[in-house]
Amino acid sequence: MAPRSLKTVRTAGLFATALVLAACGSSSNGSGGGGGGSSQADNPANVADEVVGSQDQLVDVTSLCPDSPVTLGYADSNGGNSWRKIVKAEFEDEVAKCGDSIDVIYTDAQGDPEKLKSDLNGMIAKGVDGIALYNDPGPVTLPTVKQAMQRGIPVVLFGGELGGNPGVDYTADVTGYQSAPYVAGQDWATWMAEQLGGKGNVAFLGGPPGNGFSEKVADGILDVFKDHPEMTLLEGGSIDTGWDPAETQKVTAGLLSKYDEVDGIISDYGLGSIGAMRAFQAAGRPLVPWAVQDGNDVACTWKDLSKDNPDFALMTESSRTWISRLASHRLLAAVNRTELDEPTAMGYTVVEDSTKGGDLEPKCNPDLPPDAILSTTLSPDQLAALFS
Repeated sequence: MAPRSLKTVRTAGLFATALVLAACGSSSNGSGGGGGGSSQADNPANVADEVVGSQDQLVDVTSLCPDSPVTLGYADSNGGNSWRKIVKAEFEDEVAKCGDSIDVIYTDAQGDPEKLKSDLNGMIAKGVDGIALYNDPGPVTLPTVKQAMQRGIPVVLFGGELGGNPGVDYTADVTGYQSAPYVAGQDWATWMAEQLGGKGNVAFLGGPPGNGFSEKVADGILDVFKDHPEMTLLEGGSIDTGWDPAETQKVTAGLLSKYDEVDGIISDYGLGSIGAMRAFQAAGRPLVPWAVQDGNDVACTWKDLSKDNPDFALMTESSRTWISRLASHRLLAAVNRTELDEPTAMGYTVVEDSTKGGDLEPKCNPDLPPDAILSTTLSPDQLAALFS
């Protein structure tokens, strides 16, 4: 079938009736994988082991398109920032290749763990055929996810952590969290140590407290710094910025007031780190080596400011906005109850390094919005439309 503009159902507290039904023990009535109300324990699509691969190993999603219409839930625990918007658009773009056979119910819990559980309960009661979940709150959500699985609704995690046992308590975890964030932290820290000659104070600007991603990045940084005793990770680990540019500016301003020397910045949300750049400028401090995830505004700002800041080197790793495409594949395989011969997770790759140039020269596209992420698999036209 020809791709079309996907019909996405946005919800914001619209599941009240469905929650009452769930509380009364109603059974799932979806038309696909969730319809039977059976356990997912014997689903051949369930995977427990992490197999990290590359994007060229992904199958054509049209081979996974369902024979009859299905409804997928897309539950985001905090969908407000630009990265999350692009990730959602990638998911929608991928399943849209199945034409009219897939609809998506989208929810945004706006950082509220209780709302996220409520959103999931609503999807369960509504009888969706599968759920893609970005889960920032951690294991608090796991009991609700288990309820979905018990009702025959596969759940694929593509962000955050759940605890429990992937392949049993939920269908799969495509985040690569067993290794990817740690390795990214190592990559950033190794590059930073090279830029600073093995000596200096580095701030790692991470996400909200308790998020496993930033914790694992910090672990990777600290392990590299063990081999560089004169490298110091300020505050001892991840510094909470809420992954928000305004909050990042405020937090960085505080760091610059507290420490006479902040010699390098690592951030696991590159676009958020623009706030840190503003804080350096406001404090009259020269910009320092910067190791982050990629973003159009990051590269464009580097191009604007590096001329007057000779130590402002930039290295970025892919922001992996396409991870939701992998999640859609795992979810559709689970709905179809078929095995899927592709990696369960994708790692990070360096996409820009101003110290090397060539193909790694930072890429700024002034025709696209600042919030665009150029390592996305969306087209420039799709990015422009998303932020219009």
